[in-house]
Amino acid sequence: MNEKIIVKKCFTFSLYAGAFIGVLTGILTALEVLLYRIVYSPSIEEEIFILACIIAPITEEILKPIGLILCRRHAKHLHLKDWVVMGALAGVGFAIFENAIYYMSALTRGGELFAIATVLIRTFTTLPMHVLTSSISGLGLGFWFSRGKYIVLPGFYVAAIAIHSAFNFAIIGTYLA
Repeated sequence: MNEKIIVKKCFTFSLYAGAFIGVLTGILTALEVLLYRIVYSPSIEEEIFILACIIAPITEEILKPIGLILCRRHAKHLHLKDWVVMGALAGVGFAIFENAIYYMSALTRGGELFAIATVLIRTFTTLPMHVLTSSISGLGLGFWFSRGKYIVLPGFYVAAIAIHSAFNFAIIGTYLA
């Protein structure tokens, strides 16, 4: 198969896999929060912090690039920049799904204008963060699958999780203050 076709298929797959992973991540995060509540009875502030700065970043950053792993069989056709783009596309797919969930939630809580405002704000803030962090993970996977340097992968994941956590902390910091 032509290398350009393989790369395009991996790009498309990464986008759709990112959205699908958004569904799984939402379910898993809800279960994690439920388990956390059973084990420990947190205050609302503690729960928001644990969810936003620990549970969500770890769960999302580990799961978002899973679709890229399925493209590893084409690693000989993929350059590091392709892995970064695939990571970015996984982040876009994930963020689009996540924005749809936030839209529906905002619609039921505050009406159509509130829902549209929520999606617009998230599109210019959260979407780029997901693209950045997934690109970092994608680069790490690229080093592993295209260059055999698996030892660097944890560092890329830690960086993605740290950026996501810091972003969420900046968002909730005003609420918790």
